[in-house]
Amino acid sequence: MNPLKQHKKLQALNVKAEQCSSREEAQELIRKADKAHDKLAFANWYGIRNKTELGKD
Repeated sequence: MNPLKQHKKLQALNVKAEQCSSREEAQELIRKADKAHDKLAFANWYGIRNKTELGKD
């Protein structure tokens, strides 16, 4: 999982959200953005966890 890729995906979804014209399209974009945000949150949590574990050794 590449955090840079997820940030780019969120930026692209933001542009599409500004141009969307239907409720269904907006809901789909929200689902995709939530998924990308969850991946970023997990990567952040996992990275912090690994850094603290590495410091203990």
